[in-house]
Amino acid sequence: MAYKYIVFLLTLIFFNVTNAEDIAWSDLSDAQKELLKMHENTWPDIDSERRSSIAKGTERWLNMTGEQRLTTQKRFQKWKDLESDEKEGLRDHFNHYLGINPDRRSRIRGAFEKFKKLPPDSQDDLRRRFNSSDRGKPRNNKEKRDDDRWQLDRAPRLKKEMGTKRK
Repeated sequence: MAYKYIVFLLTLIFFNVTNAEDIAWSDLSDAQKELLKMHENTWPDIDSERRSSIAKGTERWLNMTGEQRLTTQKRFQKWKDLESDEKEGLRDHFNHYLGINPDRRSRIRGAFEKFKKLPPDSQDDLRRRFNSSDRGKPRNNKEKRDDDRWQLDRAPRLKKEMGTKRK
């Protein structure tokens, strides 16, 4: 029972669909109906966008391997353990991510995939550098030179901007 409840909650939280179809109970597969049978009587009362989201989520759940399901359950437990302000911050970050143009999102996904392939100690090092107070500072001489060049290129414009702000 708890297993099916977790599946239902996972679909509610993680599988949001923007262009929802109106999914009737009869449109669900037998496997989906089995997972959602405790909601059969209330299915028509659920908003159509939510029904579509739930249906897609259960379909995704049914296509997961046992290991993927276990990982998903662990992530959901971590989510449940977060404070509400932490959840809100994550939602804000996710919505910001969705607002980024697709090309940039693709580059971000690529960088994250490369990050996941790094050994754990390298990942930890990158996390420490990212979270450190000097994350905006150049890490090596080439970056320092590039940063200096950027500052020199901006210098006349900065002087002009500063001059107009003082007046």
